[in-house]
Amino acid sequence: MNIIGIIPARMASSRFPGKPMAKILGMPMVGHVYCRSKMSKVLNEVYIATCDKEIMDYANSIGAKAVMTKDTHERCTSRCAEAMLTIESETGRKVDAVVMIQGDEPMIFPEMIDLSLEPILKDPSIRVVNLMAPIKDRAEHEDPNCPKVVVDKNNFAVYFSREPIPSWKKGAKQVNMLKQVCVIAFARDFLLKFEEMEPTHLEIVESIDMNRILEHGHKIKMVWEDFETQCVDTRQDLEKVEELMAQDKLAEKYIMKYKVLVSAPYLQPVIGKYREMLRDKSIEIIVPKVNERLSEEELLNLMPDMDGILCGDDRLTERVLASSPKLKVISKWGTGIDSIDKEAAQKRGIPIKNTPNAFTDPVADTVMGLILCFSRGILDLNGEMKSGIWSKQLRWALNEKTLGVVGVGNIGKAVIKRAAAFGMKILANDIREVPGHELVSLEQLLKESDFVSINCDLNPTSRYLINKEALSLMKTTAYLINTARGPIVDETALVWALENKKIAGAGLDVFEEEPLRQDNPLRKRPNVILSPHNANAGEAAWQKVHENTINNLIEELLKNE
Repeated sequence: MNIIGIIPARMASSRFPGKPMAKILGMPMVGHVYCRSKMSKVLNEVYIATCDKEIMDYANSIGAKAVMTKDTHERCTSRCAEAMLTIESETGRKVDAVVMIQGDEPMIFPEMIDLSLEPILKDPSIRVVNLMAPIKDRAEHEDPNCPKVVVDKNNFAVYFSREPIPSWKKGAKQVNMLKQVCVIAFARDFLLKFEEMEPTHLEIVESIDMNRILEHGHKIKMVWEDFETQCVDTRQDLEKVEELMAQDKLAEKYIMKYKVLVSAPYLQPVIGKYREMLRDKSIEIIVPKVNERLSEEELLNLMPDMDGILCGDDRLTERVLASSPKLKVISKWGTGIDSIDKEAAQKRGIPIKNTPNAFTDPVADTVMGLILCFSRGILDLNGEMKSGIWSKQLRWALNEKTLGVVGVGNIGKAVIKRAAAFGMKILANDIREVPGHELVSLEQLLKESDFVSINCDLNPTSRYLINKEALSLMKTTAYLINTARGPIVDETALVWALENKKIAGAGLDVFEEEPLRQDNPLRKRPNVILSPHNANAGEAAWQKVHENTINNLIEELLKNE
């Protein structure tokens, strides 16, 4: 059988706005409900159903399956019905039964879900089952936030109310005082039938979905549960629940010791493969939506309770690090750490780990690919051919040309090795001595090179290293290649040089602002080849960097255990 759990959750609660995202022991309430529901041995899958982007983003960030629903539902049961149909459509598999688990039941036990399903699985005539529990005291009996239920001798519901029923009179102690526990199992077709039923007066008066079923003449089987739980209706309940859950053994199984932000965009699509391995080491991962990199403001909202970050080129500034009192490690996906305030991290004792020599081969290959495109006119000829033009061009071989390499690190050396194999004359420049390589001044390199490849890192000495003055030194027939960091080249000066034919063209994989704006004039230059910071793309290289970045994080987080 295909049995799923659905957790309806929305921010617009009248009694407690934003309730699903209220934190208990550092985790949003809906996260507790999801993790505990996932422990059920009967459910094939658990989904969060919501109409709120904030909840949807959180679900995605923890790897929970989630469904976006309409925001017009008056009843959580209706939200579950819509979600079920969406799930069936997306998975191509029909559901047999659904357990609706309210998002304000953070202390739910997986056995409660199993209890709710037993009657439906044993008796096909039972179409809906609701859990119930004894009311502990008169205060709970009179609490309008606590839905009460009266049952008949066979434990079928007679009526649900927020008023104190049955009446607290003489002899009341001999009557079972019962409350509804919002774990409700539906046979698939009956959940859809609920949607077909007209809303009823008592359902609206009491604000309890189950009364609609009773008023339309259907039965609801009530099942006893005696687990120590507490739902959350008010902020006061939240405090009570947090106190109880601090001693809860079940919570210890899923509340992680460490919380880590995964913001590296290349790592995000595959991080799910490592989620269980990280959970085994008590590391919870949060995966926010990232468009190339996170800004300072975005990080200020995300970092305060993080123990670590698996980052890309995010702006980890002094302000961000100051707002991250728990941060124990910054693990950078890749080599460049210019977006991290290293001095601020050092002052706080936060180690910065990266993966040196990670992309040497794919980046060096990209440099040579760009040089070949310009020297052999590959892209120009391709464009003309596809436009119906058969026109031959006189081009040149690489052994006729000089390559200037600015920055002779791992990538610079790999570029030199490849260019030498083509017979190119090599000029190299670096701020340090490089054993085995004869260096020339930057001025000489720019004046004599037919191709200038930027392969240094970004630091205070290299920012705008290629400016208007530097570009003016280059040959008018020369090409600039930048696969290092965008701000090494002054883009305004580069556009000036291209427009005024101070250089012949440019091949750019990196930019001052990424993603590149649609109105950036570089997009319109016919003598410029652009790529979206993709020079590092190599399947084997990426896999190695994924693993090294994660291992760096784990090593630092667990080193003192």
